[in-house]
Amino acid sequence: MLKQEATHILREISAQVGDSTPKWMPDTFIQSSLPKVVTRPWSFMLRYPLSSGSALLVKVARHEEMSIEQAVSEKALLERTEREFEMLSKIAQVFQSENGEGEFCFVQPLGIFPHWNALAMEELDAQMLKEYLLKWQIGLGFRKDWDNFTSLLEKALRWLRAYHLGMGNLQRMPLSETKVDEHIETLLQNLRSYLPKAYLGDFGARLMLRYKELGKHNITFSMLHGDFHCGNILVAADGRVGALDADLRRGHIYEDIAKVLADIKTRGIEMLTQGLFFSEKELARTYQAVIKGYFADEECDEALLHFFILVAILEKWLNDEKNLKENAKKYPFLQKMLTGWRRRYFSRLVLRALA
Repeated sequence: MLKQEATHILREISAQVGDSTPKWMPDTFIQSSLPKVVTRPWSFMLRYPLSSGSALLVKVARHEEMSIEQAVSEKALLERTEREFEMLSKIAQVFQSENGEGEFCFVQPLGIFPHWNALAMEELDAQMLKEYLLKWQIGLGFRKDWDNFTSLLEKALRWLRAYHLGMGNLQRMPLSETKVDEHIETLLQNLRSYLPKAYLGDFGARLMLRYKELGKHNITFSMLHGDFHCGNILVAADGRVGALDADLRRGHIYEDIAKVLADIKTRGIEMLTQGLFFSEKELARTYQAVIKGYFADEECDEALLHFFILVAILEKWLNDEKNLKENAKKYPFLQKMLTGWRRRYFSRLVLRALA
């Protein structure tokens, strides 16, 4: 049961939502005085059923373990809410014209309530692409389920291409003129602070050598999604696809493309099975779906793509090491047991990518 203060806050937010809804969506009104509240690690989601049959969501940003009373009064979180509203607005602007003959979807942002650190948006009837990937039928190699997943993945990469083009300001330059080498050096330095030398070996030097070999290859810069993985890719009930949680920063397009391929290889189920959950044959199919979806009849620089897949794997490895350290006190036995298992898997992935 909600505390009295929390109920009071929800009633005040609901009053503002009720007043604003007809402005956002004419002839539509909310059907409940209090929303259904879903608590997530980094937000509270308030759900209001609408007279139209759909629903409206109000998202209140939070830090982990924060109550809703604390979250609405934490002004430092307002910047995060404003960035998310900007991100959703730009994506909606790109896809408003029904790119790709209506095969893409997006979440329509409605407004911000600064006083409550809250963002209002339309609810999209969708689930994440990762839900399709982690079905038990996928693990058993059922053809129908893999066909469905790779078809959705291909469509998601068409969405990514439309996103890059829609954001505009594309620029091409040789890899050697970028600051990718600085990013790699920082990445390796941070990894060294977590990993014993035995896991690192000489792959840092080999990676930098690969970077120099690819120095003259041209790369396209665009506004990136920045976190394009199966957990951020949406699949609507009608089969349309979209994506959430874009960073809205400039970078090289292969970073976005590589991220989703690295994500599939570094899923927790793959680490636990030491790379046996997804067969090599099906991983090859996902790779081809990504190439076909993004590049269609254009040429993909696969040497560059494989290089950035490797960088994305190292980024995921570093992120996992940080999480292991942060959770060590909460789950000491489990973390100790998984640490060596996880490191051996990532080390093997890196060595295979460098082969």
